[in-house]
Amino acid sequence: MSDELLDLAIATAGGQDLWNTLRGLKIDISIGGPIWAMKGWPPEKTFDQILTLDTVREHIVFSPFTRPDQRMVFDAATDSVTMQTLDGEPIETLAPARAGFKRMPRNSAWDALHLGYFLGYACWNYFTTPFLFTYPDVQVREIEPWREAGQAWRRLQVRFPPGIATHNPDQVFYFDSLGMQRRLDYITEVNGGTLRPLHRPLQDLRRPARGDTPPSLPPQPRQQRQPEPALYHPRYPRRRTGPLRRPTATAMTSQTTAIDHATRRLVVALPRPYGEAREHYETLVPEVDLTRFYQLASWEAMLELAEINSPHGFMRYYRSDVTAAMAGSPSFWKATQYLMGNHTIAERMFRHDPSVMLHAPLRTLLYADPDGDTKLAVDQPSLLFASYDNPQVAGVGRELDRLLAELITLLGGDAPPQLAPAAREKSAAPTHVSGARSGDGLALAGTSRDHAVRR
Repeated sequence: MSDELLDLAIATAGGQDLWNTLRGLKIDISIGGPIWAMKGWPPEKTFDQILTLDTVREHIVFSPFTRPDQRMVFDAATDSVTMQTLDGEPIETLAPARAGFKRMPRNSAWDALHLGYFLGYACWNYFTTPFLFTYPDVQVREIEPWREAGQAWRRLQVRFPPGIATHNPDQVFYFDSLGMQRRLDYITEVNGGTLRPLHRPLQDLRRPARGDTPPSLPPQPRQQRQPEPALYHPRYPRRRTGPLRRPTATAMTSQTTAIDHATRRLVVALPRPYGEAREHYETLVPEVDLTRFYQLASWEAMLELAEINSPHGFMRYYRSDVTAAMAGSPSFWKATQYLMGNHTIAERMFRHDPSVMLHAPLRTLLYADPDGDTKLAVDQPSLLFASYDNPQVAGVGRELDRLLAELITLLGGDAPPQLAPAAREKSAAPTHVSGARSGDGLALAGTSRDHAVRR
C-alpha cells in the first residue's frame, strides 16, 4: 500500500516541515494510573514533572523524579538510566538498563531506576509518534482497517529496529479518518508479559493541523457476545463444532446432593455518606470491560490485563440500583447491589470444580441503614469456598479474604477480624452467629445453608 496514511498522520500532528525545525520538546506532564500501585508505589501516586526530550536521538530527562531533589536521565544509545541531583551530579546508574528486567516476575516492584527506564522510553516514543515512523530503519506498512464502535480505523503496522528502545519491536497504530491516533497495540516486554493493551495515546496534548475537531467516540459496547470465542485456554480443547452424540453403551444417571456449609455475613460500617461511599466503591472496584478482554488472544494476556484493570484485586461484573428498581413501591431504602470478583482468580478454582462459580463473583450490597449510616454487606469468601472440600479452592478463598480486607480498609472501614488468617482457621468448622455486633461497627450473621446440586 502507499504511504498515504502515514502522510495523513504526520500532517495531522503538525507536519514534517515543522518537526524538522525542532531539536527538542519540553513538556509539563502528570503521569498516574493503577499500574503504579502494582509496581510498589503509593496507590494514588502521580508523577508530576517536566520532560525534556531530544527529538533526534532517544534521550529524555524527567525533573524532578520521585523526589523533589533529583532528576532522571534516560538514554537509549547507552542503554542507561541515571538518577542525578538537580545540578546534574550522578547518584545511581542502571546499565545495561533493559537487561535489568530479565528474570523479574510480572508482579515485581520497580525501584526508581526501573521505573525511569519504562517511563523514559515510553514517553519518548509517545511524544515522537508519528514522526518516529520516518526515522532510519523503522519499517511501516498499512494493513487492513479495524472496525469498532461504529467507526472504521485505518492501521499502520510498525517494526522498530533494535536501536530504538520501545515496548516491543512490532506494534500496530490505529488512526481515525482525520489522521488522529486512536489506539495502540503493543506488548510490554519489560513487564514480563504478553499484554496487548488498547492504549489511548496522549492526543489531548496535541492539536490537529486543521481547524476541524475530531468527533468524540461513542461509548464502547459492553459485554458484546462474539460469534466465535477469541480466547482458548491451553489446558482445554477447542469447543466441538460437529453434532453431539449421546453414548449408547451406558445409561445416564443422576444424583441430587444436599451440601450443608457454614456462612458468615459481614456487615461493615463505612464513614462516608451513601452517595459518596458508592462513588468511592465504584472507583476502587472498576467495571470490567469484557469486550476488551474478549479481544485478547492468550490467557497470559488475560492475566496481565486483569492486573491492570483491577488495581485492588476486584472488578465489577454487575451493578443494580435497587432504589431505582423499587421506585414507586412502599420501600424507600438506598441500596446498590454488585457482583464483584476477578475471573482470572476464579479460574484457579474453576479448574478444580466448575460449581464454584455459584459463589464467584461475590455478591456485595451497599446500603444506608435506618439511621442513615452506610453499610457494606458481603458473605465471607473463605467460608463459601471451603464448602467445596478442595484445598486448592479453599486456598483461593483465603486469598479473597485478604483482598476483601484490603478493600474495606481503602473504603475507610475497619477490616473485620474474622478475615485475618488466625480467625479463618478457627472458622473451619460450621458456625452459627446471630446478631452479634462488635465495637468496630461490624455486624455478623452466620447460617448453615442447604444447596441441592445435580451430578
